[in-house]
Amino acid sequence: MDKTRLITIAIHTYDRAIRLRTILESEGIPVTLHNVNLDNPEVSAGVRLRIAEEDLPRALRLLESIQIISPEISEQYSSGQPTVLLPVNLAYINENAVLTAFSIAALHN
Repeated sequence: MDKTRLITIAIHTYDRAIRLRTILESEGIPVTLHNVNLDNPEVSAGVRLRIAEEDLPRALRLLESIQIISPEISEQYSSGQPTVLLPVNLAYINENAVLTAFSIAALHN
């Protein structure tokens, strides 16, 4: 029995999950989809993309490209102005993460 540990790398709508799976698999990273209503996939509220733990470093390098995740966002910021995105959990805001994001933004004007 294969003991490969699967980890969730993203949760997206069905359409975005399929797009991301195609990109990852084209780079040789097998992807498993979970929580998909296969009879009516457009109804699914969230699809988990899971990969083998050892593929995580390669997958993260791909995910760091904003054009892969959201081409419409990359067009919005194509003026060349650097942007720092800071994900937050409103139940717990880490002050150090916020200060670090501001420091990175300051370094890039």
